[in-house]
This record gives sequence, structure tokens and C-alpha cells, in this order.
Amino acid sequence: MCSSPKLDRDGIFNLYNNLRSTFCFCLALIAFACNKNADSDIVATSKLGLVTQNDLHKLLLRATATKAPSSAREAKAVIIREHFTRLAMLNEAKARGLENDPDFIAEVQENWIRTNVQSYLKNYLEQRTQVSQEEIKSYVDRLPEKHWDRVKVRHIFKSFSDETTEVIAREEIQRLHDRITTGARLDELARTHSDSQTARVGGDMGWIALDEVDPSLRTLLDSLEVGQVSKVTRTPVGYHVFMVEGRSTSESRQIELQPNEITSVIKRKKTKDALVQLIDALVLESQAQCNLDALDHLWDIGTGTLLAIPSDPKLNISIPQFREMWWASPLTDQWIVSLKQYAQNVILEKLITWKLDSSSPLKEIPNEFLDGQKLERTFEQLKGDWFDTQGLEALASHTSDVVDPPMFNLNAYYLDANPNQPYLTLAHLNATIKRLSGTRLNELDQLSNHPSRINHGNLGWHAIDDIKHWLGPLFIEFAESTNLEAGAICAPLDTQRASGTAGYDGFLVLQINETSTLGAIHPHELQSYYRRLYYEEHKDRIRADISKNLLDAIEFEIFEDRL
Repeated sequence: MCSSPKLDRDGIFNLYNNLRSTFCFCLALIAFACNKNADSDIVATSKLGLVTQNDLHKLLLRATATKAPSSAREAKAVIIREHFTRLAMLNEAKARGLENDPDFIAEVQENWIRTNVQSYLKNYLEQRTQVSQEEIKSYVDRLPEKHWDRVKVRHIFKSFSDETTEVIAREEIQRLHDRITTGARLDELARTHSDSQTARVGGDMGWIALDEVDPSLRTLLDSLEVGQVSKVTRTPVGYHVFMVEGRSTSESRQIELQPNEITSVIKRKKTKDALVQLIDALVLESQAQCNLDALDHLWDIGTGTLLAIPSDPKLNISIPQFREMWWASPLTDQWIVSLKQYAQNVILEKLITWKLDSSSPLKEIPNEFLDGQKLERTFEQLKGDWFDTQGLEALASHTSDVVDPPMFNLNAYYLDANPNQPYLTLAHLNATIKRLSGTRLNELDQLSNHPSRINHGNLGWHAIDDIKHWLGPLFIEFAESTNLEAGAICAPLDTQRASGTAGYDGFLVLQINETSTLGAIHPHELQSYYRRLYYEEHKDRIRADISKNLLDAIEFEIFEDRL
């Protein structure tokens, strides 16, 4: 009979130690295996955190490809770098104190409100400005037969301002008419005797749509044969002799007609009607008071209110505030829209803000939007830092080959067009400019509808590229009229014909006071100008440098073999 071995106290203690050692060894093996797996799950590290395989999967789901990568591994590496660049830039924004900058916070709040307003307005208009094929057909069917008729017109014009000058103008135009009927050329007489800005081109007024002129003038032009000269004709601003040089029939014009032209016309009208209805509805709902009549005396009155919303006074707009808003807005916006249209846009923005704020307060800015604003501001600051350090030498060599851009000091004079008689507006403008006592357009500043009249019509100095951007297709007419010479006054520019000038319906006249160069006029702006040119040519390199500097600062490392 076998007996169990007897364990004394020491034996039990030794057995316990052996079991504990074995258990700890197993735990160590498990921990080692787990740590090895955990390390292999990490694909990138930095001072700002890690990116695991799971994190990478989420980044891939949200990523938008900017260019085709050469491989999947490269695509993952690009996405990870962009992720850490974003984190580093937000960290930089925090270090620069953007979160505590009251001006930045106010700007973000304003941008957030504007974003919501634009989204609301876009959705509102999309539902109300769609154009169907039936509407296009109906629009064409409703047009009178003469709608598409156009005539090419040449004329001589003599202006008058009172009874005495009217007698003189009538006698002069009659003598010119008699000379034309006995064989003299109208274009030659127009160059030397006409008071119109068209005198420089022999009185050529170009092609005129008959439905766009005064009914009495339309009847006259419609009655003339090609090559026939009219009798002496009086308008409120002077006397004219017209000659029709060409005619476009309704059939030939209709062949030229494009569906998108009609669609644009219908859509503009529907948009204008929809905005008026929206303003009226919001004014009624908010019980607001609008005072658009104050625009007629905007520069003469010191106080008053343009918009008052009883339930939210902070959205009110006083006359002084509106003047400041206008001048704080980009000059391009002032050229694109009329003063009244700009005022309606501002009022509409405030009313929509009231509408949105009453349903869900707009003060709560989402973190995603706030971060986006931080990224934009910080990148601009980092770009400036790059030029101040790394870019100085490159910029110096680059600017040696750049021609100093020409600069122009301009005066502006503008008249809103009479929607029923636009020709009379143009004739009045031509006559007014002709009656200048000297050669300075700013003598007419108090008659102008352009807000620059508060500064005697002066727009200050502007680079040639900026003027091209502001005027768009009208720049060619401006350049041809003035030859870009100091003292020259351009022929009236019809802003209604230029694409991108919706809402600015009238005639604009510009005078070049002086010409110079950017370096001579604004030395402090020359460096900024060169930086803008250089950045446009080397933006990829500059962005890459900024990203590398940010990633180096946070000790970013990516394990490409784990991608």
C-alpha cells in the first residue's frame, strides 16, 4: 500500500513559489504578445496623438481624393499626413490665441450667420426659379413681332440746357441736317460737331433693340429705310439727326436666339420677384419697418433708420451704419450692384437672420465650422511667415523679372437707367458730360447715383488687373475710349449689357485722373503684389513647406510598412 508523500511547511511554500513564477511567466508572455499586436496596430505617431488601423479606416471613409495616387499605400500616407497637418494647424491656432481673439470670434460669428443665410436663400430660390420648357415657349409666344428687331444707328447730337441754348442747338442741328441732305457725310460731321460721346466714332451708336427705346423714337427709327436720314428730332436733352445703317429682322434674330438666353431672362425675373415676395413676407412676419426712401438722401442726412425689427433691435440698421457697411464692402461689389440693390441685400440678410434665429439660435457655432475658420486664418498667417523666412530669397529673384503694374486714379459717374426710356438716360448722360466746364469728371459728383460722390466721385488708385476684374467685358470699351491715358473720359458703359452686373442697371462713366505704377504710388503694397504673383505660381511648393514645418514641430512619424 502506497502512501501519499507528506508535504511539510517548506515544501508547500516552495510549491507556491513555483506556481506563482509559472503564472507570472505566462502573464508576461500574454502581455508581450498583446503589446506586439498593439504596436503593429499603430500606423503613425506624433506629440498630438496616434493613428491606429481603426482610425485610418475612419479617415479613409471621410477622405476625398484630390489627385490619383500611384498606390493604395501612398493614398493612405497622404490622408494620414493631411490629418496630422490639420491637427498641427489647429494646435498652432491655439498657440496664436485665436480662440481668445474677440475680432476673430466676431468674424466667425458673422461668417456662420452669413453661411446659414446663404443656404436658406439658395434653397428658397431653387424652389421658385426653375424654368420649364413650357415657360420658355410661352415667353417667346408672348413677344411682339418687333421684339427681336434691331437697327444699326448713327447720329449727330446737339445738347441744350435752357431756352437760349436750345435755340442755338436747333439752328446748328438744322444747318448740319441741310449739309447732310446735300451730300455731306454724317459720320464726318459727327466727329467735328456732335456733342455726343459717340463723336469720336463718327456718331456710331451701334445696334439698338427697338423695344428698348422711347416709343416715339422707336416709331421714327422703324420708319427709316437703310441709308435714310431722319428729320431733326427733339428729345428732352437735345436735338438729333439719325441715320439707319442696317436692320436685323425678327426672323434673323430668332435664328440667333439661344435657349439659355431666354432661360436667363426668365430666371432673372423670377428671382427678382421671389426676393421681393420674400422681403415683403419677412417684413410682415417680423413687423419690421423699412425705409428705402432714405437712400435718396443717404449722403445728406446724419441720422435715421434703414431697417428696424422690434423683436430684435440688434439687427436694426441705422443710416450711419449702412454708410459704413457700404464703404467697408469690396469695391467690386459696389460696381456690381446699385446702391438700392445693395441695401435690399443687406435688409434681406438681416430679415433672414431674424427668421433663422427665432427658430434655432445662430449663436451656437458647430465645432466643425469653427475649426474650418481657424484653419483658414492660421494658414494665411503661416503663409506670411513662410515669405518672411524661407521665401525672401526666392521672392527677390522672382520680382526682378516682374514688370511693375500700371496704376490708375479714377473718378466715377453713374446714372440709373430709366427702365422705360434707357435711351433718354444715355442721351442725358452724354449731354451732361459734354457740358463740363473743365475736364474733371468730379465736377458732376453731386448729380451721380454712385456713392463715390461722397468723395467727389474719386475711387482712388487701382491696378490695371483690378479694373479688368471689376469691369469684366466692359473693360475693352473703357480701354478703347480712353487709350488708358491720363485725363481721358470713357464713353458711357452700359452695365446692363455686361454679364455679372445684374442689379446694376445703368450707365457708368470713368475718368482717368492720373497714371503711375504700383511701386511709385504704393511702395508698401508692392511686396504684397509680388507675393500674390509668386504664390499663384508656386502654391504647391509653399503648401508642402508649411505642412512639413508643422509636422516636424509635432515630431510626426508614419510607419509605411504597416499601411
